[in-house]
Amino acid sequence: MNDVRNNQIDMENLRQEIREGLWGHTIKSTWDELTEVESDKVIALLYRQLKDNCRSLYFIDAISIIFPFSSCYYHTFDEKFILCLPYPEINRNIHRLRLVADLFLDVTNKYDAYWGRHIGIIGMDKTMQIGKIAIYDHKLRKDL
Repeated sequence: MNDVRNNQIDMENLRQEIREGLWGHTIKSTWDELTEVESDKVIALLYRQLKDNCRSLYFIDAISIIFPFSSCYYHTFDEKFILCLPYPEINRNIHRLRLVADLFLDVTNKYDAYWGRHIGIIGMDKTMQIGKIAIYDHKLRKDL
């Protein structure tokens, strides 16, 4: 029982650090725009990440919290995450993606974000669907 209480205290301290700007101004300002449910779930993931001492392990989970109905793949050849985000590419969403990347990715991790449409990744049959899609080919895509 004490472990559960200690975890809750640690998570609340973590939340307070973010609110006070100790994780950076950009994270603080975007954090304030999250819903209570989103922030609770992200804090729990962030706490697990810190406890496990592991970056990027919870990135995909955080993406699915902030951007439900999204798809995330790791392209091993390019060593980057490919994100299919069925949301408009507006400042609010861009900032939310940056928040997740800042909290859950190592600085060496890369990602490509595709906004508002499904993507097909060559070599991944389940992503290749008839209709309007963008094709991801690591030979043609430049780093963001």
